[in-house]
Amino acid sequence: MPDLAPYDPAKIMDAVRDRIKAEFVSLIPEDAWKGLVDAEVKKFFEAPREDHYSRGYPSDFQRTVWGCLEVEVKKRVKEYLDSPEWLEEWSNNGKPLASEAIKKVLIDNAPAVLANILGSAMQQTLSQMRMSI
Repeated sequence: MPDLAPYDPAKIMDAVRDRIKAEFVSLIPEDAWKGLVDAEVKKFFEAPREDHYSRGYPSDFQRTVWGCLEVEVKKRVKEYLDSPEWLEEWSNNGKPLASEAIKKVLIDNAPAVLANILGSAMQQTLSQMRMSI
């Protein structure tokens, strides 16, 4: 006597679902089906209509592209920052040292770095001095 496969209701439901889906799709005329697909593609690429609630939101396509770009940019930046020129260096007594690349960036941009770090504090100090005189 041959082995019978155990009864699996999920397989039957999958077959029924596939059959209904195939029959339903076959009922849609080809031109209408093409129109439905074209409308969805157009909707995917277009930003949503701007109204009070959706102003400034990107389209599905824009979100997809930006998501892919974000992954790629993060990967490239990580590879760049993991290169030997940007890695930490250590002194003989275990203190962290700036790498040569970081020293070069600081030296090349020292005036701007100093102005950004101390500018606001210096401005506040001068304002207090003017008020106290």
